[in-house]
Amino acid sequence: MSVSAKYCGRFGNSMFIYSYMRLLAKINKLQVVTPWKYPEIIKATEPEDGVSGSGTQVVIRDMCAADHGIPHHLKDLRKKTVMLQGYFQHTDYIYHDEAYIRSIWQPEPVEKRPPSDIVMHLRLGDYFDLGLRSAISPNWHEQVLNMLCYSPKKHNVYIVVEDANDPFLRNYDCFRPTIISQTAKEDFDFIRSFDTIISSNSSFSWWAAFLSDASRIYTFEPWLRFPEDEHINLAYMRGATPVSGGFCKQKGVTTKKAAQIGTNDSKTNDTFKDICKERNIEYAYLIEPLGVYNTEIEEHYKDLPHEIHNIAITSDPELKEANLYKLGDITRHYSLIKRKTHPCREKGEITHAVVPCKTFTKFCEENDIEALDTLYIDAEGLDYEILMSVDFDKIKVDNIIFEEWDHDNDDENDKYRTGGDLFVKLTEKLKEYGYKLDRYQQRNIRAWK
Repeated sequence: MSVSAKYCGRFGNSMFIYSYMRLLAKINKLQVVTPWKYPEIIKATEPEDGVSGSGTQVVIRDMCAADHGIPHHLKDLRKKTVMLQGYFQHTDYIYHDEAYIRSIWQPEPVEKRPPSDIVMHLRLGDYFDLGLRSAISPNWHEQVLNMLCYSPKKHNVYIVVEDANDPFLRNYDCFRPTIISQTAKEDFDFIRSFDTIISSNSSFSWWAAFLSDASRIYTFEPWLRFPEDEHINLAYMRGATPVSGGFCKQKGVTTKKAAQIGTNDSKTNDTFKDICKERNIEYAYLIEPLGVYNTEIEEHYKDLPHEIHNIAITSDPELKEANLYKLGDITRHYSLIKRKTHPCREKGEITHAVVPCKTFTKFCEENDIEALDTLYIDAEGLDYEILMSVDFDKIKVDNIIFEEWDHDNDDENDKYRTGGDLFVKLTEKLKEYGYKLDRYQQRNIRAWK
């Protein structure tokens, strides 16, 4: 009676199947046939003696979603000859007898790092392949660091990665990290030496965190991209903090993007293009409800990659279209607010038009926008309402520029709020998200991190 294993994958995967093989052997008093594959990285204890003899052959597979988490350890496998094939990556297998699983492994002692040091493991490479597409978005790492109140003056960030020259690492330059890429053993023990570990969705870093003495471990959920893999519940390591996040949509360095709400003709009293040049913006989203300006916008932005969206941005998620009112005494300016301060006057021009609209959060979801360097708003009185409606938990924005508007109750239709009281509430919201505020170019306010 015995149990053997056919290893799949690399080091971390092998630790899971070997651990489960040893667990089944202990429970059912089986002889362990397959030796541990990677003793040069971490040593394993010698298996316990099992009952000798031959038994009925049983093959147990864990190769697909339907196999994950099946409690084979609760079955009677005594007097069997068991062959394991697959991955067996499930916390139920670990926590059925956690103390025993830990006793299998003999990690070498490591010198503990200072509590202010933070280590992140990145799984890149094949995680960008079409079959996996499970590389974690840098926004998730930033989210976790914000939870830790990260400050470059107080913390040192280390990133462990296989390829230290991967250009994707440029996405993390803002954290001033030290990049670590050594042998598998050195990287494994290096991660274990930290008190704060931000684990990737990788079996390698999972085991390094599991066998560490870290007091703070952060894991990524849903672990892998595809719904059929939801049973791989490794994010729920005991003592760890699972944090929900998103996956990268493509490989490469994140393009520096900006968006403008209220592009108008892109030339009249507009400084957005200058801001794009100053901040080295590589791509712009130009949001202008009236398509009559598209030709002028295209000409003005011909030297900057961009896209034009003929919609209005509203704060009301239920609103699909709305009236766009002309500001009677200001040339070429329109607003969703029927303004009391600038009443519409009949001059043979458009006094109002019906335009499609959506919230800025919805716009970002539909265009796969997770982060912006700059958001510039000139919505003729609606700036505060728009910013109050933005979900900054979903959209990372480094700099926000918007118009100061001190006219209270300026909407003739009483639909949108304006004025000082709303500005106070907006200021409180922005400060809660870590923004600082100052004045920018006459009547504009800048919020920045």
